Amino acid sequence: MKIISFFRKSIIPFALVQFLASCAATASFAATSTGSFTVTSTVGAACSVSADTGVTMTLADPTGHNILTVVCTNGSAWTVQFVGLHDAADFFTHKMSAGGANYISYVLTGTATAPIAFGEAPKRLGGNPTYNVSGTGTGAAQTVSITSTAATLGVDSFQYAPVGSYSDTITVTIAF
Repeated sequence: MKIISFFRKSIIPFALVQFLASCAATASFAATSTGSFTVTSTVGAACSVSADTGVTMTLADPTGHNILTVVCTNGSAWTVQFVGLHDAADFFTHKMSAGGANYISYVLTGTATAPIAFGEAPKRLGGNPTYNVSGTGTGAAQTVSITSTAATLGVDSFQYAPVGSYSDTITVTIAF
């Protein structure tokens, strides 16, 4: 009798739990319905430009260098424009000022190292868009090498410049 009582207490509840679990697992839904949604994106033209450092030129070394970094979305045409203090007679000659009438003339030349074809001569840079540096964005950083060369001879040169601190601020604008 003890064996039957033990058997009833342990096996029957276990079998009942197994039966109920199998019924729940095989339950099905009466109907289904489906839907869908669309995922879209629009990529617009976007660009940024930054400069490494300032440029220092001296009579002993009248040439300075700087690297601009241009980042534009892939396929975006861009043009880097340079604006500073210009000589009225020569729009592409920039001037460093010590205040008053004291100037040292210099020119900027530049080459876009990534998007411009190999061997292209550096362009003289000024306010005229024909002489600015252009390219097409790749989505990655592209560089523009800038060289500043100060006049060593002539009226507005290191040769005749009075003692003072000369400077010019070049505004770099990227159009895209």
